[in-house]
Amino acid sequence: MQNKEMNFYILMPFNDIDKITYKYAISAAIKELSEKCNIKFNINRADDFASSESNKQQVIMKSIWESDVMIVDFSGNNPNIMWELGYCDALDKICILISKKLADGEMEKIPFYIRNRDQIRYEFSADGLETLKRRLQESIKSQFEKIYCQAKSLRFNPEIREKTARMDHVLSNIESNSLLATFVKNEFEQVYENISTLNKGRFTARSVIPRIDVAKRFCSYIRNQKGENSSFDTITYYNFWYEITDGGNNSNFTRVNASAAAKGVKIRRIFVIQDGPEKAQELNKFNALVRILNKYLEITKGYENIETKIFKSKDYRADRETYKNFGLVKEGNEMLLLKPMYISEKGYVGEFERLAYTEGLYYKSDDPRYNDNLTEIADYENRFSQLWSKGEKFIEMSQLRL
Repeated sequence: MQNKEMNFYILMPFNDIDKITYKYAISAAIKELSEKCNIKFNINRADDFASSESNKQQVIMKSIWESDVMIVDFSGNNPNIMWELGYCDALDKICILISKKLADGEMEKIPFYIRNRDQIRYEFSADGLETLKRRLQESIKSQFEKIYCQAKSLRFNPEIREKTARMDHVLSNIESNSLLATFVKNEFEQVYENISTLNKGRFTARSVIPRIDVAKRFCSYIRNQKGENSSFDTITYYNFWYEITDGGNNSNFTRVNASAAAKGVKIRRIFVIQDGPEKAQELNKFNALVRILNKYLEITKGYENIETKIFKSKDYRADRETYKNFGLVKEGNEMLLLKPMYISEKGYVGEFERLAYTEGLYYKSDDPRYNDNLTEIADYENRFSQLWSKGEKFIEMSQLRL
């Protein structure tokens, strides 16, 4: 802990009597301890900064955030001090509570929510202030390890604070029951998974999201649809289903579709299947698709709200460009377009494609912030309608004998 700086912030009324307490007990305790421990202690008070009345609260909040230890004198139950103590508690700041003992015959009026907390009661006298100084030093020394760990942690780092504040601003503009909320929750879950192992010194650096993560997110989009006022339209290809089912070994996504349909969600899905001159070169993929679709039909059979078609493509490359892989979630006046994106491994374009990440576009009819997204979403809607009209209803595996 040598040469480590620590920031103390003093919250107390500053009338003439309290200024004496500050000078001869609080400030003196911190300065003496700083010299004894060879640690630089910075001391700030709530009245140190000149600011307008309207800006004073922001200054105090910023100072609390940037400080490591609060010494809070709640003598007299000053409402400003109580509010500031509440803010400190909300941030889980280290607080040392002190208060003057009342004169003989006066009743104690300590608020119930701090009555049982550790606190230093002191007498306003020469001996009382000397005792307060000693007990403050003891309290600070007893918490050195906790103070030091918090002071050097990232939790109150200014850069992190700025990013979380900006994130809070974004979250305040997203409705908790909207389609966007599912997307946000997925992102937070991913961030948590990425950083939760850092306490053990383990991490994963990656430029793309593994397919298992993408599969989990697609499952959540479908699972969180609310029922009869919801729908999911999708154009899909072999590479998506190979990835999202882990090569046909995991049927969770299909089961989630079936569960959503049971709640009333209307699902329309059209599989684009290769039926051109390149089909012979893709025989292994076709055989895998047969296994995947066989399981798909087995699970979705009997669900009236799931309609499935196939489209046999004679020009697979061109059709993949025209009728791109996507899913469109609709719920009330909201729409969420999901566009799976792929990368090609080993440098072979179009071969060994991995599901890498998902791009999304959101629209809500009564919120002008999202109007710019409507054109692209409508274009995907039209492409789905065109291809849906060309497809044949998929009800049995014999239809795949191309």
